Amino acid sequence: MTDRMAIVIPVHNRRNVTLNCLDQLQNLKKDGFCADIVIIDDGSTDGTTEAISKEFPYVTVLKGDGNLWWAGGVNMGLEFALNHGYDFIYVMNDDTELLPDSLQILYDTLKEYDNAVCSSVIMDREKNIIVAGAGLTGFFKKERSQVSGKFHDSYSGRIIKADTLATKSVLIPTVIAKKVGYFDAKHFPHNYSDFEYFIRVKEMGFSLLVNMDSHVYTERSDTNFHYLILNKNLLEILKTFLDVKYGNHLKTLYNLSIKREGIIIGPISFLFRLFPYIVWMGLKAVLPKKVLRKVLIRTGRIKE
Repeated sequence: MTDRMAIVIPVHNRRNVTLNCLDQLQNLKKDGFCADIVIIDDGSTDGTTEAISKEFPYVTVLKGDGNLWWAGGVNMGLEFALNHGYDFIYVMNDDTELLPDSLQILYDTLKEYDNAVCSSVIMDREKNIIVAGAGLTGFFKKERSQVSGKFHDSYSGRIIKADTLATKSVLIPTVIAKKVGYFDAKHFPHNYSDFEYFIRVKEMGFSLLVNMDSHVYTERSDTNFHYLILNKNLLEILKTFLDVKYGNHLKTLYNLSIKREGIIIGPISFLFRLFPYIVWMGLKAVLPKKVLRKVLIRTGRIKE
C-alpha cells in the first residue's frame, strides 16, 4: 500500500524563494509514497499565497496572522497532517535545496528502521557541513553538529545517531508525532524549537537518525550572530537580543537553559550561553573591521 506524506513548509514574505522551492519539489523521486505539499503562510504581504495559488494550484495553503513564527507554523502543519490521516510528515525550510533522491532516502531509511525519525545532512553549496544532527556535549549540554567540516566520500553509506535534529529536512512518522505532540511554541517560538522538540522525541524512546546519503543544501542564515558582528553596529546587535527571530534572543536562551538544566543550574547555564556573545561584542568594540573579519574567518565562524 502506498504511504501518504505531508510536506510541511512554513513561509513568510519570501515569495520567489518559496516558488523556487515548490518548483524543485516537482522533481522528487517518490517510490512507495505519494506526497501532498502544505504551505503555512504566516501573514506574507508580498503576494506569496496568490502566486502559489496561480502557479501551483494543487498545493494546500494554510494562513497565519504573522505571529506564528517557526514553531507555530510547523504546529499548524502538524495539526493538518494528523487530522488528515497522513503516514509521514516531512518538514523543511523553503530555502533548502533538495536533490531528487533526498526525500526518498529518508523514507527508505524509516521503512527499514522502526521507531525513528530521520534527517538529511545539511550543507552549503561548497559541501561544508552545516549540521548533521546534533550531539549535546559538555556539562551544559551545548548543541554541536555530529559531523563537521567538508563532506567526505567516506561518510557515504553511514547512518548516524543524534541527540537532536534540525527541521531543515526531517521526516517524522505520524505515529511518533501523535505520541510526542507539538512544538513548544510558547517557550521556543522560533529558534531552538526543533532542537527542543527532538530532544523530547528521544526522551520518549525513539531514535534520531541522520542518513549521510541524503544531501540538502542551504546557506547560513543572515540572522547568524557572527555575520551580525561583522556587518552591524553594536546598537543594532544589542537590539537582536530582544528580537525573537535571532538565535541570541535572551528569553529563548533563558527558556532553553531552564528547560534543560532546571531552575537551580539553569541560570548558570544561561550565563554560560551568553558568554561567547559578550566576547564577540567585545572584539567588535576594539578591533578594526578588517582584523575582525580575519578572526571570524580563521575561527570558522564565517566563510571567506
